[in-house]
Amino acid sequence: MKKIVIFISSLLFFAGCSKGVDPENETPAYVLTSSVLTSTGGGWISNSYATNYEYNANNQLFRTIVNSTSKSSGDESNGLSTTIYTYNKDGFVTGSKTDMTYSSKDMRDISTTTTEYSYQKERLSQQIQNNTYDRTTFSTGKKEVSTYKTTTSYMYDSKGNLTKITVEGSTSSNGTYKSTTFLSDGKITKRTYQSGNGPETENETFSNGFLIQDKNGTSTNFYKYDGVNRLIKTERWESGKQYSYTAQTFDSQKSVYLATPTNFFKGWPKATSERGTASNNVLNTRIGYIQPNGTSSEADHNYTNVYQFNEKGFPLKKTYSGKWNAANYSGEEVYTYRDLTEKNN
Repeated sequence: MKKIVIFISSLLFFAGCSKGVDPENETPAYVLTSSVLTSTGGGWISNSYATNYEYNANNQLFRTIVNSTSKSSGDESNGLSTTIYTYNKDGFVTGSKTDMTYSSKDMRDISTTTTEYSYQKERLSQQIQNNTYDRTTFSTGKKEVSTYKTTTSYMYDSKGNLTKITVEGSTSSNGTYKSTTFLSDGKITKRTYQSGNGPETENETFSNGFLIQDKNGTSTNFYKYDGVNRLIKTERWESGKQYSYTAQTFDSQKSVYLATPTNFFKGWPKATSERGTASNNVLNTRIGYIQPNGTSSEADHNYTNVYQFNEKGFPLKKTYSGKWNAANYSGEEVYTYRDLTEKNN
């Protein structure tokens, strides 16, 4: 559950700096109302993941509900997450609260995350997030309660472009940490990290706003993009030798990302995604592992997506099939939308 909580915190932080649109100058016209994924195989008996987006009378995102179920041999896990957003009279989101539960054969996690958003000159200037989670391990009866707090501050130049994002966090188990992201014309140029009172470190390299390399101990990842800034390959190297790679191909159609309602929160900053544009759909994903003789094999992780689109050019359905974890893998994801330009919405 700790990993899940940290992921959600990161997602909220990067939601504002991974957009390709400026919500201050764009009114959403077409937004997601649901996304339902079901799959079988790939090491699991079945998986389901359903997200529902609910809107208020002002066509603002009011609530997001996520239900998930995963079944494998000898175990089943279930998750439920509900996020509620609040707004001021000027249409700025001022707060959110996420309640999440997760249970499996071995444990149960309960988590609550609250976030407060503040603005200066109609631009997001700070968000303060507090999280508490409670884990119970059934086999031992042990209960653990942990807390997290994260404060994210945004700075802009005179033209309203992001220049710096500072994240300062503290956890009940691991102390304090800080990261500082520097930007120019909405593109990331540098990011530093600091744990506790330790020295600042810089483990990532950026080019034209995109992440091209990051390091973690003896592991180094390299990121490669195509001519329209889509991430097409990630290479993982261990101790100077290539260990694996992930390769993707894309279509030229609109992706559901462009209709994701959190992209349109009023006053949230404009920036370039550090791992390429998410405007198009992934057609094929392959993971290859490098053998001792230098050859690679993609047979165990290789699947293809096929899409159906609506009259607006957005995906209605994604069907995928192939291999994952050396096992047959197949499923589908179905999407519904809301046209905010139509009356009686």
